[in-house]
Amino acid sequence: MPNWCSTEYILLGEEKDLKEAHSFLEEEILQKPNRELSSYQRTAVALGGKTKNEDARNDIESVELEQRVDELKIHGLAFNWYMQIQTQTAWSPSHGLIDKLCEKFNLTYLFYTEEPGSDLYETNDDEGVFFYERYVVDQIGEDKMSYATIEERDELIEDLIEDEPTEDNIKAFNEEHPEKVILLFDVNVIDREELQLKEIKYWA
Repeated sequence: MPNWCSTEYILLGEEKDLKEAHSFLEEEILQKPNRELSSYQRTAVALGGKTKNEDARNDIESVELEQRVDELKIHGLAFNWYMQIQTQTAWSPSHGLIDKLCEKFNLTYLFYTEEPGSDLYETNDDEGVFFYERYVVDQIGEDKMSYATIEERDELIEDLIEDEPTEDNIKAFNEEHPEKVILLFDVNVIDREELQLKEIKYWA
């Protein structure tokens, strides 16, 4: 069994291009099920690509087109529409599929991905417009908590361990309370060039 990687994508672009991409996914892919192929595989094939057997484990879970009442500013550029895509993939995110989708419809994207089994927490939303998460607290028996600043995270840790949130104090708490172990993770902010996203007109 693979570890499951959950990724949320926010696709950005012109209203017309986003609506065309949404129609492509909703009408041609997600509403035309093929029992032999997953939604991920159907999308890959419709985009002119090939699919491997292991891609059968990957899935596009939801697609939503949204309009904002207020103007959205990202890197100084204004957007009123965006599309949200949720995927679940084996072991790691599959940005390549979204790259192809964006290339076809002249879009770009932000993402946030988690694969706790591999301690993977990543985003390319360097301004934190959609994905503010920078620090994650995972305590056994509790829901994960995400924070934008280390000060917010440390405030929670101090409440949990009833002591200063130092590395030694957290280690001591975990040793004394194995049923309440606290794990801390930093969210890795990926540079657009490092991710090798296609540069199109929406990025300054």
